[in-house]
Amino acid sequence: MKHTEYKKEYLPWLMTEEDKPAQQAWQEHLRNKYNATFGGDCVISQKAAFYPSHFSCGDACRIAAESMVWGHVHMGSECTVNSYTVIAGNIRMGDMVRIASNTSIFGFNHGHEDVEKPFCRQKCTSKGIVIEDDVWIGANVVIVDGVHVGAHTILAAGAVVTKDIPPYSIAGGNPARVIRDRREPKVSAKGLEAKLEAFGEMVRADYVHVLNEAYDADRNAYVDNQRGRELTDRAWCDAVEIAGAFGELPPHFEKEFLIEKLQSFQNPATGCFDQEMDQENPTPVERVAANGYHYLCVGYALEVLGSHLPHKNVMLDQVTAEALNEQQAARPWTERAWGAGSWNDHFGTAAYHDLNYHNGTYDLSAFFGWLNLKCSRTTGLWGEPTDKEGWLQPVNGFYRLTRGTYAQFGQPLPYPVDAIDTILMHCRQYDHFLDHHISACNVLDIVHPLWLCAKQTDHRAAEIKALMERQVEAILTRWIPNRGFAFIPGKEPGLQGTEMWLSILYIAADYLGMADALCYRPKGVHRIEIAHQL
Repeated sequence: MKHTEYKKEYLPWLMTEEDKPAQQAWQEHLRNKYNATFGGDCVISQKAAFYPSHFSCGDACRIAAESMVWGHVHMGSECTVNSYTVIAGNIRMGDMVRIASNTSIFGFNHGHEDVEKPFCRQKCTSKGIVIEDDVWIGANVVIVDGVHVGAHTILAAGAVVTKDIPPYSIAGGNPARVIRDRREPKVSAKGLEAKLEAFGEMVRADYVHVLNEAYDADRNAYVDNQRGRELTDRAWCDAVEIAGAFGELPPHFEKEFLIEKLQSFQNPATGCFDQEMDQENPTPVERVAANGYHYLCVGYALEVLGSHLPHKNVMLDQVTAEALNEQQAARPWTERAWGAGSWNDHFGTAAYHDLNYHNGTYDLSAFFGWLNLKCSRTTGLWGEPTDKEGWLQPVNGFYRLTRGTYAQFGQPLPYPVDAIDTILMHCRQYDHFLDHHISACNVLDIVHPLWLCAKQTDHRAAEIKALMERQVEAILTRWIPNRGFAFIPGKEPGLQGTEMWLSILYIAADYLGMADALCYRPKGVHRIEIAHQL
């Protein structure tokens, strides 16, 4: 299939008059096979998974490639279903319903009342879903069975809709709640929220220039200016995640090329990233975590592209609880707690990819058991301060450790109140990282832990709020037009700094309840959603 034809499968509104005969023949095939009914001027991608028991739609509907339609589905006129969306079960839509990518609409449910039977052996139920006219459904929305969405409603990106939504609503969150009625005058953002809104719009218009600056035409690759424009695997991933935060793709490559490029970094024989290991005859647990940052950058960037690491990690199932505990005890917790924390981040993320995409069965109970046992009841952290750096190593290690474990798997922190006390003490010792010792890592490593701890406690909330406000105000001044953020302010801007500071800003704004003012949402390594609930 030619590139332009392939592109039209994903963007069906680009179909032209010359494409109509082939499209009409395809719809005739679907009519005969599924007794489907199509209005005039409809486009159904041949790359869509189309398996309805009943299907009908009005005029000018569009269904893009890689979406799935099955069950008893009716769409009104001028409805659009974007790629990677699942519409399943008993679904009825009105006219002009717009559905963004990666949305899941499930008009059925598994039986679960009989606790003596597995879910798979209980009868499915279906109340059905009704979506009225003129509804805009954002990316990554989930709508569950039995929901009725009123007309003229906006479902914000990432919303999980479990209850009826009245007409003219703007709804978002998990579970979704009505934020406001669209018929009520919008209250203009003020103060810091207005600054965030203006900054987000500015970055949305400017980030492509940052990616253009990072594209090396001679080597046909993304490079990072802050690293002397050397070729790195991470540069590819940062470019994908920056564009992905705005729901877009980097402008220089097709998605299929990017997926193939990133998947090539994994060792197909082991599923690890251990091509250049220093150890001779490494143990399985050493191999799982070797070059583990690739799990974070490559694995998550592939998720942003709607794909995943292609190879199962065959070493993971060979890691015993005893071997894991031995490795944990050998980590440099006293002198380099950041390195010990990053090792846990790598191992936890390797397990996540295996559990999520390769039918993994690895039991993480011993992993979390060791961490819970070794977390300090006094400080809420792992590791000890050093004479030279104070609490820098344990606090930075706390972020890396908890990001890939407690945050990723939705597990409660052992001692969040004590952790907050230690992190705020650390912030005071480093002048709150506003004028000195500023780097994306140092700031991320206080912002994310405080945001994560606040999921469990409101301890010292006023202090944390003031800290977040000061950080947001400072970050907003550091964007360099056409070039993005520098990892360390005053140094060379680049992809890593841009991706990290955008994510830090969003997390801080989320703590303040202002994230909706920004027109992007971090995806990949710095996303704020639970990735795999244990």
